[in-house]
Amino acid sequence: MKTAGVLVLLAAAPAFAAEGGRLPVGELTATRFEKAPVIDGVASPGEWDRALTTEGMMAPFEHELHESVTVMSLGFDAERLYFLMRCTRGNQEWRLPKYARENDDYSFGEPSVEIWVTPPALVPETYQNIINTYPAVMDIKMIPTRGYTGMGWKADWKVAVQETDADYTVEVSVPIRDFGPATIRDGDVWRFLLCRTCHGAKPRPQASWSVTQGFAEIPGHLPVRFRDNAPALQLTGTHTLFTGRYALSIAVAAPRAAGAEVDVEVRFHAKKTPGGAGDRVEKKRVTVKAGEREIARFSGDVSGQASGHVTVTGTEADGTVLFRQSFAFPVSGWTPRKPVRPADANVEELVVSAQYGPETNTLLVKADLIDLPGRERAASAEVKVVDAATGQTLAAAPMRPFREWYGGAEVPLNGVDVPIDDFRQVAGVRAEIRRIQAANEDRKRRNEKPAPLPPVPHPAPRTVDVTVTVKDADGRTLKQASRSVNLLRYDAEWMHNDVGVSDRVIPPWTPLRVRDGTVQVWNRTLTLDGLGLAQSVRNGGTAQLAGAMRLVAVRGGKEIEVKAAAPRIARAVEAETDLAGEAEAAGMRFAARTRVEFDGFVRIDWDVAPAGAAPVTVDRLTLEIALPAAEATHFCATAGGWSAVHDALPDRWTSQSTASGTLIGDFVPYIWLTNSDRALLWFADHDKGWNHEPAKALPTQELLRENGKVILRIHFFEIPTEVTERRTITWGWQTFPSRPLPAGWRATFCAQGSPVPHTTNSYFWIDADWAVLWPYYCSPFPWNMDRSRAHLENAKKRGPLHRPCVGSIAHSIGRYRDYDGNEFPGLAVDWGATPGLIGNSDVTASKGPNDFRVWHYRRWVREAGLCGLYVDENYLGLEENTLTGNASWRPDGRLQRAYNHLGLREYFKRLKVMFHQEGAASPTLWQHVSGGAAYHAWLGDIFFEGENVEPTDLQDDYIEVLPAGRMRAIGSAVCAGGVMTMMCQSDRHRTAWHAKHTHQFVGWVMAHDILPEQVPLYPKLCEAGHLWEEDVRFLPYWKPGPFTTAQDGCIVSAHTTKRRALLWVVNTSRKDAAVRVAVDWKAAGLDPAGSASNAETGEAVPLGTDGFTIAVPQRDFVPVLLAP
Repeated sequence: MKTAGVLVLLAAAPAFAAEGGRLPVGELTATRFEKAPVIDGVASPGEWDRALTTEGMMAPFEHELHESVTVMSLGFDAERLYFLMRCTRGNQEWRLPKYARENDDYSFGEPSVEIWVTPPALVPETYQNIINTYPAVMDIKMIPTRGYTGMGWKADWKVAVQETDADYTVEVSVPIRDFGPATIRDGDVWRFLLCRTCHGAKPRPQASWSVTQGFAEIPGHLPVRFRDNAPALQLTGTHTLFTGRYALSIAVAAPRAAGAEVDVEVRFHAKKTPGGAGDRVEKKRVTVKAGEREIARFSGDVSGQASGHVTVTGTEADGTVLFRQSFAFPVSGWTPRKPVRPADANVEELVVSAQYGPETNTLLVKADLIDLPGRERAASAEVKVVDAATGQTLAAAPMRPFREWYGGAEVPLNGVDVPIDDFRQVAGVRAEIRRIQAANEDRKRRNEKPAPLPPVPHPAPRTVDVTVTVKDADGRTLKQASRSVNLLRYDAEWMHNDVGVSDRVIPPWTPLRVRDGTVQVWNRTLTLDGLGLAQSVRNGGTAQLAGAMRLVAVRGGKEIEVKAAAPRIARAVEAETDLAGEAEAAGMRFAARTRVEFDGFVRIDWDVAPAGAAPVTVDRLTLEIALPAAEATHFCATAGGWSAVHDALPDRWTSQSTASGTLIGDFVPYIWLTNSDRALLWFADHDKGWNHEPAKALPTQELLRENGKVILRIHFFEIPTEVTERRTITWGWQTFPSRPLPAGWRATFCAQGSPVPHTTNSYFWIDADWAVLWPYYCSPFPWNMDRSRAHLENAKKRGPLHRPCVGSIAHSIGRYRDYDGNEFPGLAVDWGATPGLIGNSDVTASKGPNDFRVWHYRRWVREAGLCGLYVDENYLGLEENTLTGNASWRPDGRLQRAYNHLGLREYFKRLKVMFHQEGAASPTLWQHVSGGAAYHAWLGDIFFEGENVEPTDLQDDYIEVLPAGRMRAIGSAVCAGGVMTMMCQSDRHRTAWHAKHTHQFVGWVMAHDILPEQVPLYPKLCEAGHLWEEDVRFLPYWKPGPFTTAQDGCIVSAHTTKRRALLWVVNTSRKDAAVRVAVDWKAAGLDPAGSASNAETGEAVPLGTDGFTIAVPQRDFVPVLLAP
């Protein structure tokens, strides 16, 4: 369900031993530098002579030698790690493009090196660092077993790159402290994965110095032992293996203070694991005087074989392994050649690109000066748009300031007539084409010639010439370049529709009621002031806030609270109300527009301007939200995607540790505070109107524990800010639960029908002839409605409780084509998450793509009986769309990316309403939400969590990799409002410990009231415990209750209903235990004279007057049923 990203090659299964089909992972030794190398991109004589060095990279997936020559060196001193990557240019790398030029920017496929650093840690963590030849660095922290990615992590990299026409060298250093440890001691073992992207190399451009399926696999990172005084080995020549006539050089550099004696072995082996009787072995003993270096050379002929395996080992006389590395190689004849520039290659000095957005009638123009001689003299640029036929100037605009040699402009074509391709005008032709295509399928089956299809008429576009002129500071032209662009707009029946938009409330929500500043929604009463700030929140009778929300300005060092009177009601219907209010303080005037919706969602837009005619300077502007500490025991914040933190709330957290490094500032789009019963969510999709400290030295958002409270502070102005004109700040908040859970929700199964008699609902994916690009990137319609209807009708025969769901992606429309076959690629400029990028048709959730999807899904419902959707990848990442998305250009020319959870909310809200209006019964929306808590946007009936959590062995099992803190933070079905299900990756990607992991998984997640996905044991336990009943109560181990244990490392949670209880007795310790469970029979409402049994095996459990004792294996559970 998670697609392979551009940053990390994902593993298919966690297998690392040779017997699993891979070569064994090697081991290396790095020695301490006496004198650190100068980071200048030049391997000066003597600098790297005693550094660990190796050549040879292996492609992931194919697990064979990569067609490149990459010599890698690694060393260290007391404070820093040092890396040297000497890259012979690939045979096609005549040019080294440099598209990524900012920190954490990334362009997939451009020449680069990659350094993964994995320090020793109790919970394994790794740090990915990609460095291109510009150089720009993308650096990310990951905890793979926890599914955590920290985009906000940044290391103090020192980088230098030198290029020649034959090679390039990347020389870098980084503080050891940036990875956690203060220093490196003699004997410490870290893991590293050094990688390279080499354009044109086979079998694929990416490769690493180890045997990996995915670069994030920590067990595939080579262990490197750090030594203060040890010989250093240096292997080169592995590229000669391709020729069949190999020439390997293995140098041994002795420590300065002592000589060295090292046995060097080159072993060719037929099987992946070395050591077989048929291995061909060459050995040499290398004796080296103190401080000197000797080279052992190995050569031979393996040209008689198509492929092979070789392992190089270096061992000290006492048996200590210094070096071991294995390679699989094809004898392909490949040799490195100096790349030659193709005769027809054209490197433009000024590269101009222009894209037309037909929805917004805007041209996006970009200029790149990196290859312009004298580029440093460029001071400004302008864009002119001219009609290609008449020469008439249609528009002109200045470009943004150049930054890293990029400039750009958005040029509105106001008043410019553009032809319109109206799809309604060709509806008859499209219908005829579909009729002929259906008939042609019959002809094909009869081996008859297909009938020709009629042409579809389209209007001719209007062609314009876009010219960019770059000038110096004196206004003299340095360079001019042009591009021709065709302008064509679209119109269609599905455009600008209101499908799924309604003023009416749909179940299970109740109509909203508003009076003065008090708004009542399901289960909550919200009292707001004129700025939209909550004065109080009553959530199911509980006071959720520790006081009113406060907006505080600091001016001239004095703190001033911004206060507003009660709001005015501008509009009120049963689904939403619009409120308005004003306030004035600290020389600023605030005008607020607040919308409160049926589920308690509160969106606030502030217009902030000077109170008078003159500008005003404000030191800070901060929002404060205080909760009782008991209401905020856990939290979640995100940088987008799987880059989230979800755990028990620490004493202090700041957005500096979590925010994406691609952002200016350290803004995060939401902060979720919860105690698993209730939650409060603060959100904002962008930081337009805010003002950040440029170096991220101050936190934009922070959480602190103070005096029995948890304080959330949002610093809209972190630093002194001059307010010269009106600026708009958009944010909001919501409290949870926001809706009731359906009765009997725990008997909802991911299955092809009802697995037990008392099934509430079942759901499963269905093909339904979906128009899939690749799973789950799919158009919002099938290839053929008739075939889809047949699929769906067949699936519905499983019974009225079953919901077959078609797959989709939250941020993709599949392709820029509608069901009738009309294509509209130009809208990728307006809609694309990255404007103009079609690829997987990733879109921002603006009205245009939402209209397109919801309209087509309704058609699918009406014409084929679609009754449910599976939506993958709801954990949105950052977008670059400035036209219909939320991204924006800053005055200094930098792009500030943004999120669009609010647009996603509109999409899902419209889908829910549409399904309801069309008579489709819930559950209709099944969402994959791993790692996040954007429940203001996610309105699903069923949630899938935990795809990025996977046990690997008995140490890193489910209790280790799926911590309680995560489940408490984001796994509460009560707070989410839908069926919370944990994906069972141990069953999906089976290992030798599959049975243990999967059994453990059931009890561990059910002890947190989360359903285990597709584990056969669970339906049996659900039936035994009557978890299908409407009155089931969950009694968690973290609250006082009638079922307790004092056993160290053991917990007891329970589900109770009608004189029956199903207890989840979990032993988290690493030894078997006889767990004594105390039962307060009266408080539990149970009869001590009843029965007790192991609900899995049926074996009786002896009861006492105060409880029972049950044997529970280490790191496992026993389900105990108490019944009449």
